Amino acid sequence: MAKSRRFLPAGMANQKINAADMKDVMQGSLKMSPFEISQVDIIVPFHGQYQKVTRLIESIYRSTRPPFLLTLVDDGSKNSGFMEDIKENTNINCVRSDKQLGFAGALEKGFNATKFPWVVFMGSDCYVDNINWLNKLGESMMDLKGQGVKMISARYPNSGSDIEVLSSPPRPMSNVEDIILKKGEHLPLSCVMCHRELFQRIGGFIKPYPFGWYEDQELAHRMNHYGFKQAICHKSWVHHDGMSTIKELWDKAPEIRDIMVKNEELCLKDIKSLKK
Repeated sequence: MAKSRRFLPAGMANQKINAADMKDVMQGSLKMSPFEISQVDIIVPFHGQYQKVTRLIESIYRSTRPPFLLTLVDDGSKNSGFMEDIKENTNINCVRSDKQLGFAGALEKGFNATKFPWVVFMGSDCYVDNINWLNKLGESMMDLKGQGVKMISARYPNSGSDIEVLSSPPRPMSNVEDIILKKGEHLPLSCVMCHRELFQRIGGFIKPYPFGWYEDQELAHRMNHYGFKQAICHKSWVHHDGMSTIKELWDKAPEIRDIMVKNEELCLKDIKSLKK
């Protein structure tokens, strides 16, 4: 079996730094934000899609600077050798389920296998190319904490998100502000950050639905039930190939589409019972 590439740790010289950061470095005035020393667990569930997972891993190690631990959760993939190769060649935390748990079940397995106070959930079909993506998420969480925000998302300048403002065309960063979502809106869980205590306070983890797709909606309503809010960080950008992933899944197994569509009925029933 071919060996995976040995992924470079954060802090190596091949990281991308924008011009403003480089100017600060040259002048000796680059300052660390309060979030810069925070410890973060980045949890990535996947089922197959090894090329996309590899791309995401490489982009995280190339473009991330606060201290973090990357945890991969293999959700019942047929090729267990992929994870064995990752464990042999990296310091990545590897968790495997022999049976397919679904997106939420895999997230929960990764959540229970980690311990850092800050947690980021990422889809395996994402990748990052900006050194500030994680730091900006954390800074925004701290800034909006007083307004009840308990979960924040990066912005996706491409398809695959179900909130219009997430996929809106890029604008100069000086012209955008973080957005707190209104009641009834919800963040897709492609790249979100929260504090670990969130799930302790709302009483459990994300409700799993067969093959996923509506966990994010149910989670948002449960957070609203407890008075917690979600927001979008406009200074953190992540690429997401969500729609292509769904198309690949449906093309391989058309019956899964019917199951995922029916999940909406289950989700609405759960939300209705929560409102009682």
